[in-house]
Amino acid sequence: MALATAQKSEQMLIDGKEIRLDVYVDGENEVYNIEMQTSVNPNLAKMARYYQGVNDVHMLKKAAYYK
Repeated sequence: MALATAQKSEQMLIDGKEIRLDVYVDGENEVYNIEMQTSVNPNLAKMARYYQGVNDVHMLKKAAYYK
């Protein structure tokens, strides 16, 4: 069963940039991040890539095999 969380915050490093996810859904075999944009952001692609990287770091387990 999937678990949805609104306004989830995560930080990759102690002095790193914190992110705030609008909606984060954690299913059995997948994770979804839903973001709402109310204005044009020229850095949207970089922001999305950074958010994905933070999510990946939190999902990958030490010494695990990555597909």
